[in-house]
Amino acid sequence: MELTAATPTVAIIDSDERAIAPSRAALAALGYVVGWFRQPWRLLDMIMEDCPTVVLIAGSRADHFDRWPAVQALHEMGCAVILATNDPTARHELFTTPRGRCAVAAVRVPYDLRAMLTAVTRAVQQYPANLRGGATTPRAAAQETACQARSA
Repeated sequence: MELTAATPTVAIIDSDERAIAPSRAALAALGYVVGWFRQPWRLLDMIMEDCPTVVLIAGSRADHFDRWPAVQALHEMGCAVILATNDPTARHELFTTPRGRCAVAAVRVPYDLRAMLTAVTRAVQQYPANLRGGATTPRAAAQETACQARSA
């Protein structure tokens, strides 16, 4: 795949580099530009103007997703955010709370490669206009409205 300005980019935020290595390789093989970061603030410092297409963000604890401020900040910057967590409450919030609606999907950790690739592909296909300022699907429009309401 030839890299262009339209090539989808995926940033992965996970402190365990070994756990994410197969996912990074699979995404790169599919033609995505992939970056890896241990902490959300490292990515936030770099993307003030050019947000990745998709951000896969893992919680810092295996049993509790604790990255909600980063999820909201990334969403507000125009990124499609996918939660990586074993926290069933966080996965439930994805569909039921304003902060949960700032994410587009959730995948379990350890990573199920097929589920992760499906979530990333779906995010790239379904949310491109939302990522650049205009929602194209009912879920994307509802998601944007919910996050704006929470931010107000």
